Amino acid sequence: MQPGRINTHTFKLCDYNVDWLVVMLEGAMFTGCVKIRSLNDNARSAIILKRGRIITAVYESHVDCSETSLVRIWQNLEAPGTVVEIIDLPELNTDELLAKL
Repeated sequence: MQPGRINTHTFKLCDYNVDWLVVMLEGAMFTGCVKIRSLNDNARSAIILKRGRIITAVYESHVDCSETSLVRIWQNLEAPGTVVEIIDLPELNTDELLAKL
């Protein structure tokens, strides 16, 4: 990845499956955002991950990692026609950041 450049990848999840997505994100220790848009009910959600683990989740306007939100997000992931956008966000190196101050 080039410095200052954010990589994104958008696809319809029906081309893959939810289990593949989870295993890929966890196995790659992915840091970034996964945006999910269900074309069936026009619901939008996002999951923020750091090193393959969920930090927080947003379902519609609710920011939390409650079981209810995660279940709704999972249901959207399983719905046909769901569009997923994976946004790779580089981790901040706090030592480098502090050295610049």
